[in-house]
Amino acid sequence: MNANSSISIFGILLGIVLFILIANAFLNVGSDETKISEISANNIGLNLFGNFLLPFEVLGLLLTAAVIGAIILVFKDKENTEKTNPKR
Repeated sequence: MNANSSISIFGILLGIVLFILIANAFLNVGSDETKISEISANNIGLNLFGNFLLPFEVLGLLLTAAVIGAIILVFKDKENTEKTNPKR
């Protein structure tokens, strides 16, 4: 098993787990019939950090990884550009 194969398997498993988490969140949206008057900042905070803590943490890690990946890509592209087109 080479490195690309193990990364592909990890990516597929991660995609399946994320799909299950997102599907579960969408399926449970209508389970509690809440009224508009019951929606407040306190209730949103309790739900976000109570019922949806794991998806919130996963989303935070995913966004952090995306930002770090974007920064790495920008610096790699900048280095390659400087090597091919040196300043005079």
